[in-house]
Amino acid sequence: MKRFIILVSLILCIGLVGLFAETTVGGEFQYFTDLESGTFSRVELNITGEVDEYNTVKLELDSEGGDFAGNVAVDDFRLVSEIGAALGLPIGITATFGYFDTYFTGWNYVSESGWEFYYDWPNVVVSQGPTATGAMQLDIAVDPINIHWWNDWAFDNIMIGADGEFGPINFYAAMGAPTDDFGGGQISVEVKYALDAGGISLGIPVFFGMNMGADTMTYGLGVSGDIDMIHFGVGVEGDDVDALDNVVVDVSATPIDGLTAKVNAYMDLAADDAFHGLNVSAQYGFGAMTLIAGYAYVAPDGGTIPVYGDSWGAPDGLYIGVDIDY
Repeated sequence: MKRFIILVSLILCIGLVGLFAETTVGGEFQYFTDLESGTFSRVELNITGEVDEYNTVKLELDSEGGDFAGNVAVDDFRLVSEIGAALGLPIGITATFGYFDTYFTGWNYVSESGWEFYYDWPNVVVSQGPTATGAMQLDIAVDPINIHWWNDWAFDNIMIGADGEFGPINFYAAMGAPTDDFGGGQISVEVKYALDAGGISLGIPVFFGMNMGADTMTYGLGVSGDIDMIHFGVGVEGDDVDALDNVVVDVSATPIDGLTAKVNAYMDLAADDAFHGLNVSAQYGFGAMTLIAGYAYVAPDGGTIPVYGDSWGAPDGLYIGVDIDY
């Protein structure tokens, strides 16, 4: 079955490349390894074919995990059509059709990993993964507001969202629910304040989400900033079970171009061992490629921690990694 998926994926790639004159290829490659827990990899290939000035077809192939050589799958296949521009309208109207995942969020958190925002606990991010029936999404832009609509082709589920920016404040509000049970859906609200003055930049997000069907909620806030070569972020999350739950602290320094040293601390205040894990790393860019080396400590009952952005392998001890976006 895996070989069949790979073969079909390659045929789709070749067909797209040959069919469209304006074709671009990009993606991401990550590979991490340590002596204790093996390897973690992530490979992504994006092929974009511009049919004309209004219509674009996109294909994304993904492989993630230890067995990356035998686990390639179509993650995303969509048509994006700029309907508003094609009709000469003064507002933006973009329609998306196909097999794709989508997230109605402004990703308003401060850590580089999202530890306090969208992992493990009931984060209730309003989102939908690729559905077997396919889906459509409509995005309408009327400055300074953007309206979003999503539904699967079977109309089993819908999502509605709106975001906008007013000076230093931006927001994103969304709701997602089964069409036969609006009261069992999810809602989320995010607000962020940004300040940039005198060589100091600050970002302060606040978020709240509720799963009405499961009667769960989550909320949080954070602050991040840049002062000269130093970046910091502190994020806090709580929920209906624990008023104060997950905390993350990021500190990084870039003393010279291309070289960054980082410390990421993860805490779970609801656990018996509040200190969840620590990641200390350094990275250097060789052109588009970044080489990463670090040490990860995970509490005995901690599980795993992210070590590079939101990359969640299972390192515990010394590790090295490589990343390239192309």
